[in-house]
Amino acid sequence: MFATKILVKFIRANRILPWIVNNFEIRATYFLIRHPCATIASQLETGIRGYFLPKSVPIPKEIVLKEAQQIPNIKDNEWLMEKLNTITTQEEILAAIWSMDNYVPLLYLNSHQNAWYTVVYEKLITDFDEEIKKVFGYINEAVPEEVYERFKKPSSTTHDKSHLGTQEQLSKWRGKTI
Repeated sequence: MFATKILVKFIRANRILPWIVNNFEIRATYFLIRHPCATIASQLETGIRGYFLPKSVPIPKEIVLKEAQQIPNIKDNEWLMEKLNTITTQEEILAAIWSMDNYVPLLYLNSHQNAWYTVVYEKLITDFDEEIKKVFGYINEAVPEEVYERFKKPSSTTHDKSHLGTQEQLSKWRGKTI
């Protein structure tokens, strides 16, 4: 590879994000967060859930409970652990996973304000021009022109391209029947 800059997208690293920023010298780190229902609808539709299980194999609740036991502020919360014990559906399991995946970096950010720049996916869609300036401003760079062209191209996991570039892109998950 020949590049002057590199961007690494690591969507399964949320819970280790504090460790990454504490152990590696990285110019800038970004944390991308998306509405939980949109995330869960996408996971149910694509089967991409981060546990290397085929789409047809449900994620067992025991995975969530085991992982919750590894997060001090969660495992020590009796009420929360009782609630986690009641989840049964894949939607509930994925919601619990989304919550833990985002809880860890958000809790860390609460006490380390400048550890990374948090990008809210919905804000990026609704106010791209302003938000992308902030994203590049975080590293003191101007927004390259090609960013605007690339913004118009869907990701490889996008199946329904009918709402691209519109506000409906943010709410299409509501019409999903999985």
